[in-house]
Amino acid sequence: MGKKRKRVQRVQASNEPPTKKQNSSTDPPPEAHHDPPPEAHHDPPPEAHHDPPPGVHHYQSVEEVPWDIQKYWNQAYSIFSKYDDGIWMTDDSWYGVTHETVANTIAQHVAEAVPPGRSIIFDVMCGVGGNTIAFALSGKWKRVYAIEKDEATLRCAQHNAEIYGVADRITWLNGDCFRLLGLDGAEMDGQARSFKALASKLGVIFASPPWGGRSLRYPLRSSLTCWDRPWLPRRGSL
Repeated sequence: MGKKRKRVQRVQASNEPPTKKQNSSTDPPPEAHHDPPPEAHHDPPPEAHHDPPPGVHHYQSVEEVPWDIQKYWNQAYSIFSKYDDGIWMTDDSWYGVTHETVANTIAQHVAEAVPPGRSIIFDVMCGVGGNTIAFALSGKWKRVYAIEKDEATLRCAQHNAEIYGVADRITWLNGDCFRLLGLDGAEMDGQARSFKALASKLGVIFASPPWGGRSLRYPLRSSLTCWDRPWLPRRGSL
């Protein structure tokens, strides 16, 4: 069980556990020209790191993985097909991230469903970047805005987007999505007004919120406001 198996070649994602591989370090691509809303907090992609920051991991053998997430680690290549290139994850993100093939399917469905004129998408609880990367890869959006409240998780998403070559298509925002989009009931600042106006006129808001995790014992209730009810089919599905 302690022996690490060498990964020779993979053409597509598999459910086999990841194996050790030397991480590569490359300079991040330059940020594409796109004017964010006034006062927007735009974090450029970080420089590539050899070692993950505190709370972030790139597990390479099962002995390193906490017992309660080992079954998720065994699916690493279906979560991120480029896992061996140095994908970063927090322990909580293993059971919350959207698997790559599912994320790509969602991105395709969203692109086909949106009304004309919608060219920007907000991934408001982006996690370690599963859906965000898929949206950026789809080619549908002029800009992808990724919002994440946890700083370590956001750093994972930024790093993972670099690995997939789409970091320059994404604007990263660290904060509460409800506050940033002016949906928390508080008085809006200039940034919140700008983002809310952008989302209302040109944007689509996508949310894949955390479901509670390994310790969830009670049902959660959420209150959602649908801004685009006129173009949703009656009793239909997205």
